Amino acid sequence: MTHDTSIVQETDCLVEKTTANGLRSDSLAQLHLIQPLLKKEVLNRIGTLDNADWEKILEKLVWMTDRA
Repeated sequence: MTHDTSIVQETDCLVEKTTANGLRSDSLAQLHLIQPLLKKEVLNRIGTLDNADWEKILEKLVWMTDRA
């Protein structure tokens, strides 16, 4: 994710800041840059995305993989 929302690509998904998700500013989930990581490398949880944000992200991921 990035807080720089000035350049939006087709594969980005806007996530607006809320108290629940813990973001400091509106951000872009850059889905074209997804990489796996080990659970043990995650030090702590900052926040949680609500169902609406998850749905937007999942729809975009399906769109990205269904384009071929």
